[in-house]
Amino acid sequence: MSQILSEGLRNLSEDDFKKIVNDTQKKVRNICYRFLNNRDETDDVAQEVYIEVFQSLKDFNNPDALESWIYRIAVSKSIDHIRHHKRKKRFGSVTAILKINNEETGIDIPDQGNPQSILEDTQRDKILYKAIDLLPENQKIALTLNKIEGFTNTDIAKIMGTSKNSVDSFIFKGKKKLKKLLTKYYSDIFE
Repeated sequence: MSQILSEGLRNLSEDDFKKIVNDTQKKVRNICYRFLNNRDETDDVAQEVYIEVFQSLKDFNNPDALESWIYRIAVSKSIDHIRHHKRKKRFGSVTAILKINNEETGIDIPDQGNPQSILEDTQRDKILYKAIDLLPENQKIALTLNKIEGFTNTDIAKIMGTSKNSVDSFIFKGKKKLKKLLTKYYSDIFE
């Protein structure tokens, strides 16, 4: 990808764009999946990411930050999708009363292991993702990118367009709040 970038972004060929997609698509899909927890929605949002990248590439001026920029778009598109989906859910009770089918979403966990193990893992994942969803947006983004996707705090700062110190703070506060949420959840269950 460095050869593509050294020649400039404004005059990319179709093959060059395909190379950029190939080099970044795994991380983009992983980022989207960590926010959306649904493979079909992940595919749709990842496609939207590359449509925006393609349309905006001619105006992008910093080839060294291309990957961070693409990952920032993936985070933004995922959050926009969640917001849009939550707006639809607000009207869910009305659609239920009117007997209109409401799309059901859930975590799409691959099948592996024995049924008991799969059930336990699925339940644990659902609890964790629900707790992560309760975090403030910046904490959720930073924690997801760091702890689940393995980005460094410096990379996350570039993706989020903020300072490394802010990312450190988001992760610290997010872990603290997540611990409190999960402790409360599990103590409520076992009382």
